[in-house]
Amino acid sequence: MARLDVLDPVARREFERPPQLNLQQQIYFFEVPDWMQDQFDGFETPINRIGFMMQWGYFKASGRFFKTVTFAKSDIFFVADQLCIDQSGIDFNNYRSSTLGRHRQLIRQALGFSSFGGAHKVMVQKEALHLVERQVHPERVFWALCAFMRAHRIEVPTYHALCETISQGVRDSEQRLDHIIEQSITEDQVINLNELFEKLPPDASGRSIHQLAKLKSAQELLQLGVIRHNLDLLKDLKRRYHIILPLLTRLDLSEEMIEYYAEYVLRAEIFQVKRRLRKYLILCSFVSYQYFHVSDILLQTFLQSTNLACSQAEEKRDARMLADQHENLANVDAILTSYLAQADFVRQIQKVAFSLDQTHEEKYTGWMQLMKADSLDGFLKLVPSVEKLHKQTVKQQQGAYLYQALSEQSRSLMNRVADIMRHLEFRAQHPDNQVIKALSFYQQKAGNISQISKITDLPVDFLTRDERHSVLQTVPDLALYRVLLARYVMEELKGARITVRTSHTHKAFEDYLIDEVTWQSQKQTLLERAGLRSLESWPTLRTDLETRFKEQMAQTLEAINTGENLFVRKRKKGGLRFVTPNKQKKTVSIDFYPKDFYVSIYEVLHTVDRYTQFTQALKHRMEHNQEQVLPTTVNLAALIGWGCNLGLHHMAKTSSVPLSDLERATNWYFSSKNVLLANDRVTGLMNLLPVSASFREQESVYRSASDGQKYTLAPDSIHANYSAKYFGKDKGVTIYSFISETYPVFYTTMFSSGDYEAWYVMDGLLHNASTMSMEQIHSTDTHGVTDLNFAVTHLQAMIFQPRIKDFHLATLYGMPGIPVVPQEGYAFKTGGVVNTAIIAEQWDTIQRFMVTIKLNHALPSTLLRRLTSYSSYHPVYRALRELGRIVKTTFLFQYMHEEETRRRVNHQLTKIENMHQLAGELNLGKNGLIRYSSKEDLLVMARSKQLLINAMTCWNMLHITQKLREASPEKRAEMLSCLPDTAPLSWKHINFQGEYDFSEKTLRNLVSLELAELLENESSQG
Repeated sequence: MARLDVLDPVARREFERPPQLNLQQQIYFFEVPDWMQDQFDGFETPINRIGFMMQWGYFKASGRFFKTVTFAKSDIFFVADQLCIDQSGIDFNNYRSSTLGRHRQLIRQALGFSSFGGAHKVMVQKEALHLVERQVHPERVFWALCAFMRAHRIEVPTYHALCETISQGVRDSEQRLDHIIEQSITEDQVINLNELFEKLPPDASGRSIHQLAKLKSAQELLQLGVIRHNLDLLKDLKRRYHIILPLLTRLDLSEEMIEYYAEYVLRAEIFQVKRRLRKYLILCSFVSYQYFHVSDILLQTFLQSTNLACSQAEEKRDARMLADQHENLANVDAILTSYLAQADFVRQIQKVAFSLDQTHEEKYTGWMQLMKADSLDGFLKLVPSVEKLHKQTVKQQQGAYLYQALSEQSRSLMNRVADIMRHLEFRAQHPDNQVIKALSFYQQKAGNISQISKITDLPVDFLTRDERHSVLQTVPDLALYRVLLARYVMEELKGARITVRTSHTHKAFEDYLIDEVTWQSQKQTLLERAGLRSLESWPTLRTDLETRFKEQMAQTLEAINTGENLFVRKRKKGGLRFVTPNKQKKTVSIDFYPKDFYVSIYEVLHTVDRYTQFTQALKHRMEHNQEQVLPTTVNLAALIGWGCNLGLHHMAKTSSVPLSDLERATNWYFSSKNVLLANDRVTGLMNLLPVSASFREQESVYRSASDGQKYTLAPDSIHANYSAKYFGKDKGVTIYSFISETYPVFYTTMFSSGDYEAWYVMDGLLHNASTMSMEQIHSTDTHGVTDLNFAVTHLQAMIFQPRIKDFHLATLYGMPGIPVVPQEGYAFKTGGVVNTAIIAEQWDTIQRFMVTIKLNHALPSTLLRRLTSYSSYHPVYRALRELGRIVKTTFLFQYMHEEETRRRVNHQLTKIENMHQLAGELNLGKNGLIRYSSKEDLLVMARSKQLLINAMTCWNMLHITQKLREASPEKRAEMLSCLPDTAPLSWKHINFQGEYDFSEKTLRNLVSLELAELLENESSQG
């Protein structure tokens, strides 16, 4: 295999050019420390001194050396000015190569770096192999290796040296896999895989497809026909998976590599797969991935179908109870009237009984007369009605009607989920789980429990007493048993007491972590690779937390008690009210954007692509494909079709781009990962543009915010959920986006509208963290707040500053020895002292969890979702919750104390709300309904929309930059003063929908009827 050319020309030029430094950075990097001053003063010639200083500053900033011809003039002039050297005499041709090499060695030694060679080169090669075998994108491998070397204080080598290292990693990985397959694959496995290229018998229409084509046809819908089709695929994949499982175990492929090869099979034609050199490796990966994927589809189908059936049964129960209530109203009225009448009767009996003036015979005679009263007969006639009402007490009535409704729902539910329960590979977290025992019995009987010889053989220990009573009647209600079993399995899955090993989404929490053996043997290396050496010691971290907590609490309370905090008001009932002043904005009188014409969305995209080459990131799904990138016009047309929800057919009909090209772009180039990489290129330029600094309030701080936006789906996707508030009677999803203070939208993801937004906050933050060198502060609204998010952001060296609704009512927790004490005149809601002992007990697993998500072995959302799903809280969950309470309480005290922090949080969240407004404007097609159903398609749509928004914002920044360069010094100063009060997230000057062309050349004259002749013929026929 030839050496990979990892970066495109633009990214390569950026890599080989020294970093662009502003004045503050120049002052910091181009400064020689005092302990090197004597050695620096010993350089004889001015060119040696300035050459050393330039290399010193650039190496400090980037960890690598650059050619002298790439040195920036602004940096040369700055250094010359600092050294009092005449700029006109600077000629780096006089900076001899021997001197340059000696200076580099001196700089490496002074800064504690090693050159790229020997043992250090081997270390980098191992890291490259590790990344390649996890099938990280080559461009990401490149930048990850740069970060790895800087973290390990190894000089970053040349572009060609890094490309060769990555290429060698690819070669070594492929050779290892080829050797294992050659040595280990069995005849049965070969037959099993070759069967995939055979054709199936013709169907009713006479159409015959390959086995492989059928296995690729899973759909993510809830329609009954689709469910049955997916079940057929699951059975076939399950059989094939267990045949090749020993080979898969030997190959030890990462999930990323399995997905990479499987994606190729899913997109390729049968003949393309058949002629591939490593077809058995590719097919093994496909079978494994598709089996897990179809299992996930059917798991989601099972959960949604069962939940819907139970909800419908509860609605039926409520309707019947309401009907009974109306029916019994008359009886209740008669009973109560009779009761009141008999109250007088009872009083008369008592009067006779307790009379001292009457003899026993007289009392007896009086009682007998009372017993003959007509009112008593009427009272006794109501006894059956009373007995009926007694039996129909609310609790008994609810249970009986619910079981009846569940039994009625059983047939329709079992049509959907019976075979899912039979064929998925469930396993319990504890061996005495009664639900898994009942489910195993159900699977052993192939779901046919009506044929059991004795009803006592039916496992019922998982049911409650009332449920057992309702099932085990004279004629057992097996329909009710089935639906109750499905409901309990659903609850056990949600509570993580039952998991599915062959699933991407429902494995046990520990199965997602770096495996225990690797962790214990390589803990220090993994902590270093993740940049988390700060987590080595819990006692050290605890001391730091205690110091911050104690200082912040004291500062906040003192400011409130002394009246120093001018933005707090005491309420009459003893609470506190905090006021957040708005920032005073200037009136902007300058037009930064065109007013007399619209800029077409095509021109916006074309211009931004010219500067960022973002379409170059839309590479073929297989890196070795010869046609790596499609023509720009095809990419942009497909992008607009996806991002504006117009669809490919609409784009083909309204543009000059053929539908076949658009479909090819979607199939092979528009993956959700590629579109995210394209976004990274645009946001990278936006962060580099000097104008972006005008939108940042603090130069050394990177602020961001995230929030979700709801979209209604047309198809009945397994990823959609009901929400009357957002969708009425329809179903929809949440698209969750992240925006920085300088307006790049740096990450977007998609999930069911029923999921918690808080689970997905860390996904975007860790995606962005790889390029982050500043302190990172992130904000969400209340939907993004959990104690776990406070803990995880803190451990990842980030600061979480959400906007919490009614934050003054939030529970505050103390630390051991530092309680939150009530204050005179007002009080806080306190929750006692956190349990730091459990944090210490779980610290090793917490470290393992942090490294797992930082190194991208699993998405944070997957792990956080699993942690919070455990019904009896997982020990790691409880430990992180306690840690999060400490961090959250410290933040709340800061939030109370600093009105400026509250204002900045509000301001940042306003930016993402504005972005959502633009995203809604872009949703042009199909009446706003999203027509995609699969998760991948929904992600491509969401990230294409993100790319359109980023492109518009980037174009605005470029346009502003050009206007600044063209303006006079006075006008430029005025414009710069207005920039902080404007927003590049503006779109009123951009035309999303094309332009009318009234030129004659656009007319096709498709209708060419002779009207006179037509009318004459019509009249003659009449």
